[in-house]
Amino acid sequence: MRRLLLLIPVVLTLASCNTMSNKTYQKISIHTPGVENVECILETSVNKYLVLTPGVVDVDRASDPLTVTCQKAQYLKTVEVLESKLRMVPSQLDVFNGIIPGLSYDIASNSIYAYPETVVINMVPDPNRVVLPPREVHVLPLKKVAVTPRDVAKAKADDDDEALMDDLLNDVEADKAFSRTSRK
Repeated sequence: MRRLLLLIPVVLTLASCNTMSNKTYQKISIHTPGVENVECILETSVNKYLVLTPGVVDVDRASDPLTVTCQKAQYLKTVEVLESKLRMVPSQLDVFNGIIPGLSYDIASNSIYAYPETVVINMVPDPNRVVLPPREVHVLPLKKVAVTPRDVAKAKADDDDEALMDDLLNDVEADKAFSRTSRK
């Protein structure tokens, strides 16, 4: 019976503790309509979080404002400040469940604060961005070269020299083949 009497104050003290049902962190969904893969940095005085949109990030609850900075190439950098709101759950206001110790613990652990669950950030295109035209394939025209009679004669001589070398190689190979057959 004594143990039961000692347990009652502990249960009543913790019953108003919001941290039991609401965590010290929360999920925030970040959206940038019409633009995907925007890098957003969520920052408080203590923590910093990174998310690509559309995305969801877990942030610690705090009384400090949460600064959301989003940026992407060819868009202006957008900054939005989210104020933390005080959330009172009915269980925290129950006098018979230990409002003073439970509520003070909730305030100390920051589980009593909350940011908006969904954040929509409109990205504005940068007016100074450089828009490149679509790539086109360009074929250069053939270069016109004037050919002189001397160039023609030189090309013919080169062809004749090649033909002469081919004839000499064929003759050497034929001589080798003949000498092999004559030895037998």
